[in-house]
Amino acid sequence: MREWQKLRPSGPGNYMPAIEKAESLLNLNTNGTCALSLLFFSDGVPSDQREDHRGRCGQLASKFGRRLSVTCIGMADGNESFKTLRGIVEEAESFGSVASFGKPSLDADSLSNIISTLASSLTTTKTEMTEINSGRSKAVRMDVIREKKGTPDDLYLTDEWLTYHDEEVGTFWIWDYERNDFVELFDYRCHYCEKDTRIAEGSIMLKSEARMCPHCHGACFCSSKCFMLGGLRHHLGEGHLRSCSEIKKMMMAGDITMRPLPSYSLSVKKQIFGEGAERMVRKLRFLNKNDEFVGIRYVAKDSRFVEDEGYRTRFHFHINFARTQAIASGLAKIFNRSISDLVKLNPGSVKWANKVKTLPKIYFLEPMVVEMFEKEQRGAFCLLIEPFLEGTYEKFNNNMGYVKGQARDAG
Repeated sequence: MREWQKLRPSGPGNYMPAIEKAESLLNLNTNGTCALSLLFFSDGVPSDQREDHRGRCGQLASKFGRRLSVTCIGMADGNESFKTLRGIVEEAESFGSVASFGKPSLDADSLSNIISTLASSLTTTKTEMTEINSGRSKAVRMDVIREKKGTPDDLYLTDEWLTYHDEEVGTFWIWDYERNDFVELFDYRCHYCEKDTRIAEGSIMLKSEARMCPHCHGACFCSSKCFMLGGLRHHLGEGHLRSCSEIKKMMMAGDITMRPLPSYSLSVKKQIFGEGAERMVRKLRFLNKNDEFVGIRYVAKDSRFVEDEGYRTRFHFHINFARTQAIASGLAKIFNRSISDLVKLNPGSVKWANKVKTLPKIYFLEPMVVEMFEKEQRGAFCLLIEPFLEGTYEKFNNNMGYVKGQARDAG
């Protein structure tokens, strides 16, 4: 910094060669264990203005997401707007990276404050990537790409979606708060040919020609013919099927519950559109028999980290989140009842009763875990899915000390 009294900028300032060099250096870390940072320092408008600097930095952010911190510093007189640097920051943020723009005054102390903020951001990212109990670094998955925030939802299937039909979709589970464990959703597919036996998607009523096993009442067949062909396999529990007696025990114990599902075909978007400290989020839709989107929108959540791969590990990962959400939901119900009971403080008062009705209540979404199969890649795996919350997402706090309205300004 002391050399600033002697050195002066000179020659063209081309951004793209610097961005390309930064990209090559960032790509050296291939296992996802490092918190990454990109510091872009400029004193004015780039000489290569026709280049798509914003788009190129967006590609970087799409690859690394919140593991990458982008800090752009523009240091010049007050007339310089640094439009290009601000655009780079906006693009990086739109793909989930932590990004900031700073325009310090022309002194070392002001610049030092921005660098300190950058170091703090790196520390936060590194903390997210550290296993709390052991202190070891966790590797963020590198096999994903990110969707730009604000991208309109697809109205129909495209090649950006992965589809899973029939035998590629396995069991659905929901968390039972009272039992403190998962329970299976009743499977309305034919135990012989896999066809849906319901009168309509989203229903729990069977078609007139469908048959329910008269012994266990837990296995469906789409016709008498399928019952004759598959009844013995069901009774004995051949292959991946449970036996009739085992299903009967589960039905009597409450391990299987009847809930409607839109269908037994799913589509998951390849790009993630959200990323938290522990999970990545994709868009998910149920499909009808014509491969058209049916029902409400859903999200599919999975771990950010490579260590959580493997069927059993991923299943237990989802168990922990489902249990936590179920406990929170149970507490919310107690809170809501307490709010409703406030009307008893002034019984008979219509004004007071109407006032109590305006008090906000808390509700939690009920997640499901779905088992899916990829024959040529991962084999069996699980995803946690829940309804997509409409509206603008706003985070009020996090586990790293952030509180809305108290964030430090990088400038």
